[in-house]
Amino acid sequence: MESQTFLQYLEKRPESKMNVDFASSQSFFAQVQRRPKPFVTIVVGGTNGKGSMCQFLTSIYLAHGYRVGTYTSPHLLSIRERIQIDGQSISENDFRENGDQFFLKFNLEQKQSSYFESLTFFAYDYFANKEVDVAIFEVGLGGRWDSTNALEKDAVIIGKIDMDHMHILGPTLESIAKEKIALTTHAPISILARQERPAAKVIEDTPFTKDQIILKEGEDFFHSGGGESFFFQLEDHRIPPTTLGLQGSWQSTNASCAITTALMLRDRLPVHTETIVQGLQKARLMGRLERWIRDEGEEIWLDVAHNQASIDALTQFFCQKKMIHLHTLLSSSADKEFEKMIESLESITDRFWFCENKSSRSWNLDQANPKSTKPYTCYKSFDKGLLNAIGEKKFPILCTGSFYFYSEFHSILEKIGFHRS
Repeated sequence: MESQTFLQYLEKRPESKMNVDFASSQSFFAQVQRRPKPFVTIVVGGTNGKGSMCQFLTSIYLAHGYRVGTYTSPHLLSIRERIQIDGQSISENDFRENGDQFFLKFNLEQKQSSYFESLTFFAYDYFANKEVDVAIFEVGLGGRWDSTNALEKDAVIIGKIDMDHMHILGPTLESIAKEKIALTTHAPISILARQERPAAKVIEDTPFTKDQIILKEGEDFFHSGGGESFFFQLEDHRIPPTTLGLQGSWQSTNASCAITTALMLRDRLPVHTETIVQGLQKARLMGRLERWIRDEGEEIWLDVAHNQASIDALTQFFCQKKMIHLHTLLSSSADKEFEKMIESLESITDRFWFCENKSSRSWNLDQANPKSTKPYTCYKSFDKGLLNAIGEKKFPILCTGSFYFYSEFHSILEKIGFHRS
């Protein structure tokens, strides 16, 4: 019988299944862990903005000439996107050879480790082999039971906490915040974004030790402006007004959390204001406010916003641009509060297309039965919905609601002559 490969093992594991046996993650990491500590480790949690904060940090450190490992999820086109060094995805050859070695060395078949757990510790092992200076890990889901929480952390960022994954993390903002703030338990440095009152109260009640350094947005570090005119201050450290590489007013918080983290780790990884600015300006992230164009006036926007808070922020972005007559294609996952997402999008939408996508997590339109006060049409396939929307030649079009249709979107638009602007 032919031996199983790492990729084949992953393909048999449910990507969305969460391992709540945290002891197994701790045991797994104890086997993978290197001594002496191979790199500075930053773990990025929260609900929205995790990917953006990871990219701001990556870009800041790359601008300084450091070797940077970045681990994010989910992927949009290829599983290899999740593991990057210096902004480049792990190669097919490295993924195959290093992955297979990892699979055999740590006996994953016997461990029966989860999809995310396997990839997290493989990323750690790969970054150590490649001798990165700093590794940035994005939390998968929650915090307390997430595999990234088993890592030996030098700093943790908790971004904005919002309602999402309530069937796993609990039905209230307080319950969700408790799961996410658990990431900070053994972290020497924690950078905390400003939160809504219920989540802020959880943070206030968290028993941090006197040895932990806790810095909070709006109390310890400050910022103003958005993507086009951003300003930052932490004590005597100031970033003069500059343009961020990622669009959206919400990126101001994400950038400020990333800068604060880099400044707090500067004893180990020295950083300089001018070079931080260069990093902020060069940050890029797939799937966020992508603008695709073809002929004059044929404009399609894509954003992978996938919960109410991120959809609200997206709506605000287009309102500020006075783009309030969009034709919106929404493709949601089954576990999302899509009714609230639709209600928010109605303020900028003239017509909806509700579409399923190929992901196993896609909503089933027959069961979901989405409705709107605006005209709408339902499609059982994403490609048919998108092609029909384009065929009506009512632009601009907005595609949003999920990570999981990105590969379909990307393939279709390239085939019919659209390109990113």
